[in-house]
Amino acid sequence: MVGIVFALLVMGSDLNVIDADSFTFRGHYYRLYNIDAPQGGQTARCNSEIAQSQDTAAYVRARIASAGAVDVRPAFDPRGSGIWPHDRARARLARIYVDGQDLSEILIAEGRAAQMDIRTEHDWCRNSR
Repeated sequence: MVGIVFALLVMGSDLNVIDADSFTFRGHYYRLYNIDAPQGGQTARCNSEIAQSQDTAAYVRARIASAGAVDVRPAFDPRGSGIWPHDRARARLARIYVDGQDLSEILIAEGRAAQMDIRTEHDWCRNSR
């Protein structure tokens, strides 16, 4: 059986970056797959986490705006159905490739996000106390 592979090649300006790990595109809400990023607003645990979230979101916006190519792909498709996987909040789980590089991997390598671990949540306030 041949699996369906699909991706959305987009202009960086078509993506609306909401925060460090979420964005909208063509009426859909997306979250970056497999990362834990600092949260802003009411879900943040401290002012440092809010600042980190804002800084990372600005970084993502700049990285996407300066990219030659932005590619949005489903995070995974275990059944080969061609359907976008969703998280518990019904956001589409996506991988974004910026000039061929996985944005999640870039954010993890730079310390702007952590690898997702369902058993523990990263403490973005740890160094601010």
